[in-house]
Amino acid sequence: MLTKTDLTQIKLLLVSNNSQLYKEFGEIKESIIEEIKDQIKYLPTREEYYNSMDKLMKEVMASRETQEIIGDKFSEQTDKLENHEERIENLETKIDLPA
Repeated sequence: MLTKTDLTQIKLLLVSNNSQLYKEFGEIKESIIEEIKDQIKYLPTREEYYNSMDKLMKEVMASRETQEIIGDKFSEQTDKLENHEERIENLETKIDLPA
């Protein structure tokens, strides 16, 4: 059976072990925080990120507008070419030229 002295010594051991564990956990926590700070220091700030996204979106929108314009111009040119081909065929038919 354990005596009062034994229980007191066990309690002291547990308390000293707990304080040692708290100290070790604190050190681990600090090293993790330092590692995280080390890793995120290369990331852009929120403002830098939003500014770069604004620039990117402006470029994307300009590119889409350009594609639309090019598509419209291509469509116009195709229509003109078809119209010219039809007119040439009509002329060739009227003056009886071989195709």
